[in-house]
Amino acid sequence: MSARRSNRARVLAPTSDADLRQAVTAAQGALNAWLRDVIVGATGRSRPPRKKAAAELPSLLLAALDTGLGKTTMTARALARLVGEIRATGRPVVYLVDSYARMSELEAVFAAIEADGLYNAMGVAPLTTGRWTGLARGGCLRGDLIERVAALGQSASGLCTGRDAEGAPVTCRHAAQCPLRASRERLAERAPDVVFMVHRFARGDGGELPDALKRPLLTVLDERPLAQLVGIARLDRAVLLRPRSSRPEHADTEALRRRAAAAVDAALGCGDDPARALVRAFGDARSAQAACHALRAHCAPKPSFGPNATDEQILSAAKRQATGAAAEERRLWTLLQGRIARLERGDARHECLSVTLDGTHVELAWREGYTWAETPTLVLDATADLDEYDRHFGGTHDIQLLTPDRRLIGNQAVVWVHIGGLTKSSLIPQVDASDDERAKAAAMKALVADALASIDALMAPHLAEGQRLLAVGAKAVVQETLAEAFDGARWDCRWYGGQRGCDAHRTAAGVVLIGRPELPQSAYRAYARAWTHDLSELDAPRPGGNSFPYTTEPRALEMRDGATLTSRVSVRCDAWEALCQRQYRENEMLQALGRTRPLRREATSLAWIVGDVVPEGVVVDLVIRAEDLIALVPRAAADADTAAVHRTAQRPSAPTAIVDLSAVANEKARRAAAPARDNSPDRAACVVPFTAARRRWSAAALWEDGDAPADRGAAETRDEAAFSASK
Repeated sequence: MSARRSNRARVLAPTSDADLRQAVTAAQGALNAWLRDVIVGATGRSRPPRKKAAAELPSLLLAALDTGLGKTTMTARALARLVGEIRATGRPVVYLVDSYARMSELEAVFAAIEADGLYNAMGVAPLTTGRWTGLARGGCLRGDLIERVAALGQSASGLCTGRDAEGAPVTCRHAAQCPLRASRERLAERAPDVVFMVHRFARGDGGELPDALKRPLLTVLDERPLAQLVGIARLDRAVLLRPRSSRPEHADTEALRRRAAAAVDAALGCGDDPARALVRAFGDARSAQAACHALRAHCAPKPSFGPNATDEQILSAAKRQATGAAAEERRLWTLLQGRIARLERGDARHECLSVTLDGTHVELAWREGYTWAETPTLVLDATADLDEYDRHFGGTHDIQLLTPDRRLIGNQAVVWVHIGGLTKSSLIPQVDASDDERAKAAAMKALVADALASIDALMAPHLAEGQRLLAVGAKAVVQETLAEAFDGARWDCRWYGGQRGCDAHRTAAGVVLIGRPELPQSAYRAYARAWTHDLSELDAPRPGGNSFPYTTEPRALEMRDGATLTSRVSVRCDAWEALCQRQYRENEMLQALGRTRPLRREATSLAWIVGDVVPEGVVVDLVIRAEDLIALVPRAAADADTAAVHRTAQRPSAPTAIVDLSAVANEKARRAAAPARDNSPDRAACVVPFTAARRRWSAAALWEDGDAPADRGAAETRDEAAFSASK
């Protein structure tokens, strides 16, 4: 186990249970050592007190350990062991999660550790936990009103405390009976050892938090929190240039708006900094900031309700607040005002602004500030990317990366069912799609449904009583394809991104990944700008990126038997857009694969990847085209053939056994009827085994007809060998 500044280093694959145990032991040791250094070091016991150097930054450890390794349990046990040192500092540990459901799971983990009594020696009381939640989740007595205000796109933060017309402080009339107020007061007076929050509290300056939670001993970020630290928005250019109000009392403000909008639009048109353009237009930075402040209020004034307002007054005020384009324009002036202030001060804070012109729209992209910028932070994210975290935390933390010396691939077998071009749009056509596009979508949908039905028939005989299968994909794709394939009685469905950290499916017999998750093109571009707009130099785009945002690159696919298959994967041309694509697409697929691969399970789980992308680093056991899988187990005969499948008392430990045991009486005839493949020596540089028939398929079989390279001669073979050796 080592801390590296790159998580692209090659790691060894474990070949035995002993290797897996060694990987777990090494990971636990490294994680415990870092936690002890941070926590015990904060007490001042490990070294004499000294003045902190000006250049010294708090550390941030990216625990990029494999999904299923038990990072959360390791962290919980380490905190329980160090509870005495935590209490000695008088400061809590803030633990951030992505959802309240995940928060409940973690509370159960900590409760189980407290119950076993392993770390309660020497008279130390067990570790205590608590929650810091928003109004609705915290039990506010006006919860229905809060939900109605939130549905209007407005915040209800002014309901608890405020000031009346004379400036005197006022509180909500339910304050005496409010359970949320009582719990927050208890947390402020004496915080528990570990306080759980959701990720959204990580952005901003923590203004609503009590002092005890603004200065914690340590913060733990479970799963990927970066979505809360990046903001993107789009504003119609026409909205910015046309008048917002024709009322006489707004004439002066409208004149100010026309002047500011013209300066911003001209700057965007020539690629200039709009903040600097506003300073030039108004003569100085102070006047430009005042103009932005006035335009913010003109677009969307702050809510006028307070704690003593009636429900009708609050809803009426919330409805009057601007939404849609006006809200985005308010965001524009807010960002420009902050940018001008930073230009005047000359500071280089990381929550910088990117405002660009894309055709008829103004695109906004920004990075939020991190609430605990001066606190050591532990990130538990199996798919953490060092470059991305460096853009968010590089200026505030000393980043270290913890990666495993062994890949945890020994307890999961992977089958790649190849379907070229499988995306959400290929299954669900647009409303204005042509008849030809609808016909292609129907054919693709039928192919995917038949492949899923074959997988269902192959897996059914090997399910223990009460055991289920997990399907993961885009929400619309899963709903469409599962409904067409089978009744779903044996299946649980999750959406990409919603399965992170979920332990509910750790005993599932297998997981099926349907297609690949993708974001709209504009989102990739906006996220990349949020990361890179303040960089002096950017990486050059890949070849072919000038006219089309996508290109293809070769990828070496490692097989379990040591063979290497090279396929071509569609990626974004821009390097930072490709990073965003990898974070959303492949890393979410890796997270989904890991849901059924925890180390504590005794049997090998089976994973099916249905589509044209296999995440980098996944070791594959079998590769088969969807048409060949359907020919092996035709959908029409799947139900009838299931009764003839040979059953065994022991669950198979590899997909080879499942495919072999799923042979039916007429399998030989079906194989004979399957279309023949070109196995000529010049097209078989990279081969993969298909164990049921013991045939060798050429790499060209993985491309759609007409898309395979024209010549796979000796030169390309050498290139593939060099590419494989470099990984």
